[in-house]
Amino acid sequence: MHRQDYSYKCSFNAFHGQRNDIVIQRIPEVARTVLRETGITRDDITNDPWKALELQKLILRAQYEAESKQSGNLVLSDRPGIDALVYAARYGPPGSREMLENTR
Repeated sequence: MHRQDYSYKCSFNAFHGQRNDIVIQRIPEVARTVLRETGITRDDITNDPWKALELQKLILRAQYEAESKQSGNLVLSDRPGIDALVYAARYGPPGSREMLENTR
């Protein structure tokens, strides 16, 4: 377990232990699953802006679907949808962030 993961879990457990009236649903990172399912690699992302954009669309869609299935008061996401927008702006073609923001 990485130090960051340990710190995150301790904080989560401490908060959850203090508040029994709040249901917290945890969503694990969806990006690794999407990468594994699509076979897209790090080289693909950095060398092909359109492939990078397509990947971020898939990640954003998977994140949305994961969040939509939750029914708790709070959703704690390992990597929220904003990550897809940041990566698209960094690695995608010009205008990627705006395209993703308008995706439904």
